[in-house]
Amino acid sequence: MERIEISARLREKLGKSSARKVRKNGDMVPAVCYGKGSSPVHIEVSTSAIRKAIATPYKLNTIINLKISSDKESFEKMVLIKDVQKDVFGKKILHMDFIEVKEDVPVVVKVPIKLVGKAKGVAEGGILQQTMRELEMKCLPKDIPMAIEHDITNLGIGGAIHVKDLNIPATAKPVVDKDRTVAVVVEVKEETAVPVAAATAAAGAPAEGAAPAAEGAATTPAQQATAPDKAAAKPAGQEKK
Repeated sequence: MERIEISARLREKLGKSSARKVRKNGDMVPAVCYGKGSSPVHIEVSTSAIRKAIATPYKLNTIINLKISSDKESFEKMVLIKDVQKDVFGKKILHMDFIEVKEDVPVVVKVPIKLVGKAKGVAEGGILQQTMRELEMKCLPKDIPMAIEHDITNLGIGGAIHVKDLNIPATAKPVVDKDRTVAVVVEVKEETAVPVAAATAAAGAPAEGAAPAAEGAATTPAQQATAPDKAAAKPAGQEKK
């Protein structure tokens, strides 16, 4: 794998106020380089250089040679990008984390899973559902693959792909359960349409076990309140003499 070289500057002052000053200095951002058995190294790097580095086919798995310098010293570290913090809009880089790697020490990385072709189950009316889009695997830095590709042309309805079915390089080993599902083609179930007339009749029919309303049934208090008063007083002059 080709390595990308990026220059970095050691940060002499730490803290939030110092980090804000770094961000105001053109396209520089604060970053930290972590390494096993060594203290974190606080640096500042160019965001344009980082964007160029991750524009390679390997994306965040691109191996970077950090050339770190200060007024007193300079040294190099081979690193991978561990984390990229961005603003709320997801555009501006605010902070970077790197992890130091060694040529002869395996690393754990996430590699994209690319499904190639059109599943025959989709042509038959099914829907392809990819439940795993990245495979976590362990390998040497030089053996990190760009992606794991799998041909799904013969995948029919009800068919599934598992981790153990993937074409994983012999130089890498998955660190997840081999029986985990990667993708499946599911059948689309059609809903039975109910005729409008039948639905209307069913809605108007009394519930099972319900007694039919009796003719002349007693009215509710509310109905009594709104009904005309049959016992209204007779007009004047018609009283019994």
